[in-house]
Amino acid sequence: MGEAVFLNAQRDLVSGDIDRRRAASLAAKTVSVAVLATPFFSILLGIWLIALDFPNFILGVVGAIILALGAMLLPRRSRNRETTLTRSGLPKTFDLLDRIATEMGTEPATGVHIIPDLNAYMLHVRNERVMGIGAVLWHALPAEQRVAIIAHEFAHQINGDPARSGLTQKALDTLEGWLWYLEPDTGELFTDLVMMLPYLMAAGFYRLLVRLMFIESQRAEYLADAIGARLSGAGALQEALKTISLNDRIEAELRGMHANRTAGGIKMVHRLANAVSNTPEEERKDILDQVFAKKLSVDDTHPPTAYRLAFLDLLPAVGDTLRVGNDKMAAIDAELEPHFAKLGDEILKAQGDDF
Repeated sequence: MGEAVFLNAQRDLVSGDIDRRRAASLAAKTVSVAVLATPFFSILLGIWLIALDFPNFILGVVGAIILALGAMLLPRRSRNRETTLTRSGLPKTFDLLDRIATEMGTEPATGVHIIPDLNAYMLHVRNERVMGIGAVLWHALPAEQRVAIIAHEFAHQINGDPARSGLTQKALDTLEGWLWYLEPDTGELFTDLVMMLPYLMAAGFYRLLVRLMFIESQRAEYLADAIGARLSGAGALQEALKTISLNDRIEAELRGMHANRTAGGIKMVHRLANAVSNTPEEERKDILDQVFAKKLSVDDTHPPTAYRLAFLDLLPAVGDTLRVGNDKMAAIDAELEPHFAKLGDEILKAQGDDF
């Protein structure tokens, strides 16, 4: 499946259709809307049964159960529960984020999350657009690769990725709820037979939506790579992806630490970043060979890194890329340092708890 998506993305790039929305994306949204409507239909059905022959006890009980089930499965509003930094506290960082978003023609970030991962993300929660910046990744990358990663994440606001859509995720959550309630395991043959049909329908919609989301979210990663590379250049993004593939170096460094003899704060972040960026050349080559041989990816939501690197090789050269001066990047580093240092202390504490 992953290889087929890669080949389709290649074909679309060559034909000039890489920016085109595909039928699977529309289908995923249509199915999601239909699924999210089911709790409301359940509530209406419950009310209708209660009122049908009121005060009929049996119909009243059945109606109340169906109504309550629909109420429990109503979509919940997403919440941003993480500490979120705003432009008032990070003016220089937001200047860079705003500059990249403006160049790409997309909406700016409204908040920033500082995370320990060798990764980054763009999160949409209600009216918030939050950029997640991995502290270790930030210090492991040079300026042009930082721009490449940020541009890639902003590109997800342009490419219609269903995996980033709250609509699709809420639909999957709703289907999981239906599957949990409808699973025919009561031990009563008649009841289980009655529940079997709606259970199979919910399971079928769940598999369909997962498949549609997988196909489109994988393609959306290639599209985000193509859009982001227009600003940063393909080479910078390729090198950043290779660095992210060295994530196991962080785990190895953490395992080799002794909590009582290890500095926290920003020194911890620098130490982990150096473990990645200073990977011995032979070990780096071995790790990347494994990435290519085993078709490894950043995580389950991303295509194999080898395919992404090959796709980036096909992109046309970019004339002018966005550049950030050393002084400006140093000022951003200084602005982020207290927040990175706090994260470094949290990493050290977590290590101490493990001993």
